[in-house]
Amino acid sequence: MPPFAKSQRKNILQGVNYASGASGILDETGSLMGARVPMSIQIRNHKTIIARIRKILRNDSSTEKLLRQCIYSIQIGSNDFVNNYFKPNFYNSSHGYSLSEFATMLVRQFAHQIKDLYKTGATIFALFGLGQLGCTPNAIATHGTNGSLCVTKLNDTAFLFNQRLIPLVMALNSKLTDAKFTYLNYSPMKVAQLSLESPCCKTGAGGNRELCIHYSKPCSNRKQYAFWDGVHPTDASNVLIAKNLYGTRSFSDARPFNIQSLARKSSDDQQRQIWVEVLTSVTGRSPKLVTIAPNASNGGLLLRWGSFDLRELTRFKELLDKSVRLKPSSPDNEEITT
Repeated sequence: MPPFAKSQRKNILQGVNYASGASGILDETGSLMGARVPMSIQIRNHKTIIARIRKILRNDSSTEKLLRQCIYSIQIGSNDFVNNYFKPNFYNSSHGYSLSEFATMLVRQFAHQIKDLYKTGATIFALFGLGQLGCTPNAIATHGTNGSLCVTKLNDTAFLFNQRLIPLVMALNSKLTDAKFTYLNYSPMKVAQLSLESPCCKTGAGGNRELCIHYSKPCSNRKQYAFWDGVHPTDASNVLIAKNLYGTRSFSDARPFNIQSLARKSSDDQQRQIWVEVLTSVTGRSPKLVTIAPNASNGGLLLRWGSFDLRELTRFKELLDKSVRLKPSSPDNEEITT
């Protein structure tokens, strides 16, 4: 998936990566680290991509369909604590908010950003909670653990944020019923078989324990390490977590959907929209309700719609392939089996 800065022509139709190192929900987060692209600018960049997609597809309807198929995967917030709140010498956040108040403010701001994305046509969201911030090599080296395995106050911080993000996901599902949202738990406990004690590369140049020392030799087998440097997980770590979140049935890891279910809902929504357009084109009016469900009798799909008179469907029947059987259950509740 190409980064936004290198996105070109049709490669954007398969997705774009807007992520930026050191960025956060708040615009000022990570400013000490140098240039970065905060969430608000990432959304603006996405709007730029949408405009490019419209030019490629030359059709607003096709663009909207494509956006409805996309899964918006968002993992953000850790830098707002690590590179903002917990650096009081450089940022004012901890002077104006208690930790609990800051977590609440962050999630509220994040909610506005998610709704902004929704207004652009996004309908499928995978929202990641914060991992255990206190278990990174950088956190342990910087704060110490006082005999614990990880830095307790940082893990408690992630818990505060996640406990506010979960209700937001549920509220969005309730209010924005044409969209799907799920919460995903990014837990390093899923990579316990990997080395958590030290990163793959050497860190600490100039007191910076986050990034690798320039030209230092990394570990010989990065697949054995959970962290590449002081804060960033390795591919091996990400693969293990992704595989778990794709099919997990654990409510603590994914709620209310895992990634597999979220992708399936995206596909169902696409099929539902196609049938709505067909029905509208044939009958001249939109159905009140269209639902799609697996058809156990033949392995196909069962399509149901409401509020159509049987006479309106005469032409529609003629358009159907012979393998598609129309089974009206009542004048106002029709169904098609494929």
